[in-house]
Amino acid sequence: MRLTDYHFHTNLSPDADNSLEEMALTAYNNGLSEICVTDHCDEGTFTYVCESGRDFSYNEEESLKQYLSISPEIKEKINIKYGVELGEPCQNLKRANDLVDNNDFDFIIGSLHNLYNLDDFALMNFNGVDLDKLFQKYLFELEKHIKWNKFDVLGHFTYPLRYIYRHDASFDIKRYYNDISDLLKTLASNGKGIEFNTAGLRFGLKRELPDEDIIKIFKNAGGEIITIGSDAHRIGDMGKNIKDGVLLAKKCGFDYISIFNKRKPSFEKIDL
Repeated sequence: MRLTDYHFHTNLSPDADNSLEEMALTAYNNGLSEICVTDHCDEGTFTYVCESGRDFSYNEEESLKQYLSISPEIKEKINIKYGVELGEPCQNLKRANDLVDNNDFDFIIGSLHNLYNLDDFALMNFNGVDLDKLFQKYLFELEKHIKWNKFDVLGHFTYPLRYIYRHDASFDIKRYYNDISDLLKTLASNGKGIEFNTAGLRFGLKRELPDEDIIKIFKNAGGEIITIGSDAHRIGDMGKNIKDGVLLAKKCGFDYISIFNKRKPSFEKIDL
């Protein structure tokens, strides 16, 4: 089967280092056949400014320009699709709707990195925070996000756990499985999917986000569309653990991985 990476960032994302051509060539050298660039477009209430001094404002013109300027030599090696990671769309619906309606993306990841008027989970100080209330708020805002429905897959579902577990490894996600099942039933009935984000394997969690239990919940809820993404921000992580993601999909009962063209999914049979 063809291996694909449907979540990675270029130097047009302020927290990433390499050009699209560098990422694409690395993906090809790592055995991938198709990739989709998904630079950050975070339009929420919190502006994350990196050490570089850049924030997450999205430059549509520069993004498209970089994609269209890929060299013929690279295009001959690997298929490259054009996408975006749209963060916190319900915190700025006008901007989110304009972005979706006025750009010709192949693929849109819908992500939730921070709650309304709070820091990105990656930057939060969890000391003294009621983790249960925090996660309940995450699920509540995610419900609005899912009902908005103008994306293709839900990005790194359970993203807060990437950082909560560093603070408290005993946090029990299982108490929320019923709520999660309800959300994923809505997602599946809307014809949307989830991504298997392999970055958790690099962040010391030793699991994808979402993990096996939640992937099975999505499958039991009628979910069919899944993509695999490394969430790479530099060439050293490009395509990392993609095969692990595919094998997890197979273990959870999926027969196909999804790829996208002009927002329409097609299916790549798992054969590993």
